[in-house]
Amino acid sequence: MKNLISRTLTGFVFILIIVLSFVLPIEYMFVLSLTISLLGMREFYKIAKRSGGSPQIGISTGMTVLLFSALYLIYREVIVVSNYPTLLLIVSFIVIIPIILTPIIELYRNKKRGLLNVALTYIPFFWIVIPLALGTMWMVYDAPVVLSVFIIVWASDSFAYLSGVTFGKHRLFERISPKKSWEGCLISLVITVLGASLFAKIPYFQGEVFQHNYEWMGFALVVIVFGTYGDLVQSMYKRAANVKDSGKLLPGHGGILDRFDSFFFALPAGFIYWLFFINSF
Repeated sequence: MKNLISRTLTGFVFILIIVLSFVLPIEYMFVLSLTISLLGMREFYKIAKRSGGSPQIGISTGMTVLLFSALYLIYREVIVVSNYPTLLLIVSFIVIIPIILTPIIELYRNKKRGLLNVALTYIPFFWIVIPLALGTMWMVYDAPVVLSVFIIVWASDSFAYLSGVTFGKHRLFERISPKKSWEGCLISLVITVLGASLFAKIPYFQGEVFQHNYEWMGFALVVIVFGTYGDLVQSMYKRAANVKDSGKLLPGHGGILDRFDSFFFALPAGFIYWLFFINSF
């Protein structure tokens, strides 16, 4: 009972913090995404160390801070990206140069498992940071659709849990996540995809990109499928390190990665789907 109360309270605060990011000035979202990225990377590196790796925490942290700083300066038009060479220069400085420097630095660290260390340095930046940065910039252009990603994932998780407890018999991916069932996932998928059609009826979500029920339903399908894979990938990492939760920051829920793992795949996949409809105009 105590765990249920703490889980409910934590969930309420978590949802409130996310919803506020769509109400408060955009600066709040930049700070929130950066904070989640840094906390998520911290949890990942703890898992990585349990797996026997020794990642370069400093360089990936610096890449993260530089990326969000540059995106914010671009948003505020402090950095004017008027042509491709300027954009390429920024991307090169933030991403490509550190990618080159990481293995070079590893040469001088005199650590065992150099290949593993370099890989573990890269993974959280591309798995955690890039999707959250993408979601933040996507919000600048279409905040309602980004908010719908959170709603779809939350609804899908809730329906999957309830239907899995009630009807679950066949494990979805027992080797990785023994509690997930095919019944829970499929029932949740059908209910959430059908429910997503309601976005077309709600004025706040009636934008220029998704105008029909089937477009929202397709969007929900993409978000749910890739969000489920995001959850499974996080479970795979935890299994490799023999840990149950990625952290203890969120009482009753675990760590930051335990709450955001679905979004690391759902946001990029949903963004690509959204771009497809942007280009169709």
